[in-house]
Amino acid sequence: MNGDDREDGGDLQPVRFQPIGFAGSGDGARVAVYDFGGPVGAPPLLLAHATGFPARTWLPVVAGLRDRFRCYAFDERAHGDSPGPPPEAGPQWFDWHRFADDALAVVDHLGLDAPFAVGHSCGGALLLLAEMARPGTFRSIYCFEPVVPPIDDPPTEPVGSPLADGARRRREEFDSFDAALANFAAKPPMSGFAPEALEAYVRYGFKPVYAGASDAHAGDEARAGKRGAEPCAGPSGETGSGDPGADEPGAEAGAGEPDAEPSAGEPGAEPRAGEPGAAEPGAEPGAGVGAPTCVRLKCRGEYEARTYEAAVMHGAYRRLAEVGCPVTLACGELTTAFGEDVMRLAAARLPHARVEVLPGLTHFGPFEAPAALTARILHAFTL
Repeated sequence: MNGDDREDGGDLQPVRFQPIGFAGSGDGARVAVYDFGGPVGAPPLLLAHATGFPARTWLPVVAGLRDRFRCYAFDERAHGDSPGPPPEAGPQWFDWHRFADDALAVVDHLGLDAPFAVGHSCGGALLLLAEMARPGTFRSIYCFEPVVPPIDDPPTEPVGSPLADGARRRREEFDSFDAALANFAAKPPMSGFAPEALEAYVRYGFKPVYAGASDAHAGDEARAGKRGAEPCAGPSGETGSGDPGADEPGAEAGAGEPDAEPSAGEPGAEPRAGEPGAAEPGAEPGAGVGAPTCVRLKCRGEYEARTYEAAVMHGAYRRLAEVGCPVTLACGELTTAFGEDVMRLAAARLPHARVEVLPGLTHFGPFEAPAALTARILHAFTL
């Protein structure tokens, strides 16, 4: 059965923009689960995102997939609407094998039977690790630059990196969603994102903060060494170092709105962030009165940093022969992260793998050219 197969060509189910529930992982972590819609009876497809980004940044890619697949996604631990670690958690909480366990928990939570899977960067690596942990989980996997360093003797402890350092300096607050959008649109790498991808990052990667309101993730704030639900910084909103490039999630180199049905499945059918009538993304029911004092990044810089520091520990490269399902390893022609040479090294160890290079794209390819990614995913799953 390939991606064109249907049981009945059933009714197209709408995108649900808010989590439909939380899947519980083996160590007690809870991850937010999303139903991005698709035909009833269509083959299921699970999407896993990159470090520092929320699941709903997949929406521009999903817009071209949901007529053939029933699409689902999840916020990885400490990302998006998924809570951060408990106070007693050590660095192993960010071990990527636990991210893989989260993916398996989502498969079980949704009752998926051999879904197709798509992963970007960290998301690609965790899907491969999940397939190793439970062979036969996925029917086929499409990975865009999975973080699988070609090393056979990986470290057993977290390793510092410039990406982790940059994440800890990250500016986490802006005066408004519009201010955040303007900031990211003005400089690389996000200035190269498709507008709908950049808006999805801001809309779903930040949450409003209301003066005097309790924060559903207040415990996360303390553990990340941040201010919690306090009002934002002064008019500039500067909370990071202000260093060039410190605002954006890294490239991983080396290492309350009701559910709504958009028109024709397009994520842009919602009111744009900051427009009249637009619900505040990330708002808790009953949170605050009036306008928020600022917007704050959901994936705190400390959590992103710890995720990067665990990137070389997982040892997936030496176990790639255990992945029995077909795998497509894709990379951007212009990437400075995990390029064609690294993809071919990994493909040589996978039993059923192919490599493709997407012209004109970098490590951020799924955000730069969502329609191109959609076309390649459809091609890979109909071979």
